[in-house]
Order: sequence, then C-alpha cells, then structure tokens
Amino acid sequence: MFKRLYWLTVGSILGFTAAVWGMVRARQAAAKLTPAGMRADADAALRQLRRDLGAALREGREGMRETEDRLRADLAGRRGTPR
Repeated sequence: MFKRLYWLTVGSILGFTAAVWGMVRARQAAAKLTPAGMRADADAALRQLRRDLGAALREGREGMRETEDRLRADLAGRRGTPR
C-alpha cells in the first residue's frame, strides 16, 4: 500500500513539475513571437554581427600589417645585397 502511495506521490510531483516547466517554456516561446520579442531578437543578432565583423576587420588589418612589415623587411634586406 505504501509503495503505491509513494509512486503516486512521485508521479504527481513529476507531472506537476513537467506541466509548470511546459507552461513557462510556452510563455517564453510566445513572448519571442510578439513584435517586441522579434525586434529584441533581431537587435541582439545585429549587435552580435557588428561585433563579429569588427573583430574580423581588426584581425584582418593586423594580419595585413604583419605581412607588410615582413615584406618590407625582406625587401630592405634584398636591397643591401648585390644581384
């Protein structure tokens, strides 16, 4: 008898928890589908894109500077030696 009561209680608690969790997730999903939620998601995506593009640009410029410095050093070394 106590075994059945135990499993009934465990099942009820798990069912209640799953139902509450499902309602919270459904509300969050519904909030994202509102115009304000979609705008917030788009704003966040654009901010992240801007950060990523800025980082890529900085990295590219740094690589170009390093390559240019190396090429200039190689060229300066060649000018000092006769052909």
